[in-house]
Amino acid sequence: MKNYFSAGVALACLMLGSPGAAQLPISPRLLDTVSKSPFGVSALLIPADGKQLPAIAGSEILPDGSVLAQLPIAQIETIAASGALGWAMPQQSILLPDDFPAPPMRSDAQTIAKSAPGRQGHGNGSGVRIGVIDFAAVSAGNPVLGQLRGTWPAGGLAPAGSNTHTDQVLAIINELAPAAELLLFRLPANPVDQDVRRAAKRLAEEGAQIINFSGASYGDRRDGRAPLDQLADELSARGILFVTVSGNDAQRSWQAPLLDADRDGMVDVAGGGILLKAKGGKITLQLSWDDWGLARRRIPTGFWDIDLELFDAAGKLVKAQNTPRGLVGEPIETLDVGALAPGDYIVRLPYRMTALRIGRPIVQLVATGAVDSLVPSVAEGSIAIPGTARGALTVGASDGQRPAAYSGRGPTLDGRTKPDLLANPVGLSGRAGTSYAAPRIAGLAAQLLSKQPQLDLMTLRATLIQLGSQVP
Repeated sequence: MKNYFSAGVALACLMLGSPGAAQLPISPRLLDTVSKSPFGVSALLIPADGKQLPAIAGSEILPDGSVLAQLPIAQIETIAASGALGWAMPQQSILLPDDFPAPPMRSDAQTIAKSAPGRQGHGNGSGVRIGVIDFAAVSAGNPVLGQLRGTWPAGGLAPAGSNTHTDQVLAIINELAPAAELLLFRLPANPVDQDVRRAAKRLAEEGAQIINFSGASYGDRRDGRAPLDQLADELSARGILFVTVSGNDAQRSWQAPLLDADRDGMVDVAGGGILLKAKGGKITLQLSWDDWGLARRRIPTGFWDIDLELFDAAGKLVKAQNTPRGLVGEPIETLDVGALAPGDYIVRLPYRMTALRIGRPIVQLVATGAVDSLVPSVAEGSIAIPGTARGALTVGASDGQRPAAYSGRGPTLDGRTKPDLLANPVGLSGRAGTSYAAPRIAGLAAQLLSKQPQLDLMTLRATLIQLGSQVP
């Protein structure tokens, strides 16, 4: 196991009888990704206290001094050996939330374009630039192409009639704000934090006043301090409205305090385990627990280590993930199964203490991919990153009366209420999801700015939230 111990943590190890030899400050999870890829790895590099990381070509520097970069593991090891590196951990994968068949909506639960804006006399988006960060190309022949004032990377249209996710997002915005200028940044395959940051930076440089982002991540802390949360806060500080999703995984999420009444070394779950209903195909389980400990800066230190185990209905182990954490290491575990057969499975969470017991962390599990639901599921706390950010305007899905069952919701781990508002989630394809709700709010924001260009960000946010309460 590769771990790093500062002088204080090394002393704690010695007191506890644990091995305390200093080693390179590289996350075992990051090393695990290295073993699977001969290429450079996407990593978050956190400087050691009082140190500054060297310049890295193509990197992105966060406000707290940490760096997002893609580079070979050998280069990370060189930086670590210099003493400048406090901790290196993998960047988090960004997901396009799954959508769902659109449920029947009440007759008065129409799109925002047909309700609130129509009766409020808002503008048509003229003079407003809206940036869109999305996952696919625009289809050839899409009438919205005429509204695009910039696309990055250039070219690469999808075949005519593809009706991609990006097509639908742009069409929803255009329906509400037909005179707005649209800017599109398409993310690469398998995007990570740094890709989103680059996209947002380019759109901001091109004058976007509103940025719509439909991606979600669960592999980091959900208390407003993840790298994508920092991005949302930076954009907000620049006066840019960052509209994002609450996520579509409330029925595939579970959380509870770490309890073990029978002292069997397993996190207590009613019924002995979490039932996972698989549809057949690739799945990902992302486990995190609120145990970032006595960390200085963002170097993750804590007291608990929790593993993931997946069993089939007959009790046979399908796969386990037990990355060792020790006293230093991010409280996250990820388990991927490339082709899981349809059926019922059980998720169990063995744990161990890495130091003296201090408090009880909140444990959170999210299943994505070909998963129908978790039983029991816990919707509270299922909000996705960067919807957890203070600077983000986070949009959930409405079923016409209340939040849709799948729509992610708060509170965040630091106790804040999210999402900020709800909107109609039905896309043009007859599917539904929060990634179709968010662009409706982005379009409405463009209408308001078109009519009242003097609005500052805080007033714009407050007005949107007020209007949102009037839309079923």
